[in-house]
Amino acid sequence: MDHAAIEKDLRVAWFTLESLTATIGKAKVDDSIARTVTRICRADLIVIDDIGLLPAGVRGLARHVRT
Repeated sequence: MDHAAIEKDLRVAWFTLESLTATIGKAKVDDSIARTVTRICRADLIVIDDIGLLPAGVRGLARHVRT
């Protein structure tokens, strides 16, 4: 899906779950969270890879994503 979007000249933001949480965590620290989220949301497609590696269930996800 991401390759097709790129071929159509769409903007794609690609993250691993780890890189996305690190990006958001850094933005919280330096108070640039609004700017960071705006930049990410400007993409036509946001890809978060490695989702299949998450613990099953909502509680498992919440434990994994907390920073």
